[in-house]
Amino acid sequence: MLPQIWDNVSFVQVLDISDPVITNCLIDQRRIEFVLLCESKEEATDTMLHNPPPKYQEMFTMNGDQLFSWPCFRLYPCKPTSARFISADTEQLIRKYHSDRSQLNVTLCQKTEEVAHTRDDIKKKTEVALFYFAKFAIDKFKITVELLPETERVAELQGLVVSML
Repeated sequence: MLPQIWDNVSFVQVLDISDPVITNCLIDQRRIEFVLLCESKEEATDTMLHNPPPKYQEMFTMNGDQLFSWPCFRLYPCKPTSARFISADTEQLIRKYHSDRSQLNVTLCQKTEEVAHTRDDIKKKTEVALFYFAKFAIDKFKITVELLPETERVAELQGLVVSML
């Protein structure tokens, strides 16, 4: 067994093979003693690009990405993606970018309409709320005026007029 290096586990440490012939075959043909396992792609990239452990040249992540260490740093993602900067057919790449831009424009228009509808909705609900607030204030004032004796009404009205100013 090899010792655990840094925060990552060696591939050999994870294997539980009872037949030494198979273990030796994997070590000879795939050099699994120099392969590390890592949980996240970001951590694996940082480790293999900036500070690879000595003698460890290859690392796999939990989702299947394969990374090779410096000086020939390479990353092979589990899910294949098209190259963004290096392309043999630039016309196809231009068409793809135009298509992506058209889709983004459609999404932008949809979101703009949603925002406009939401603003209209908020404006309508605010107007309704203000209407009912004003109606409530008027009703409260009417009830207060009806319940107060005449002398208190005059004082209340004067205070109300002064507070309105």
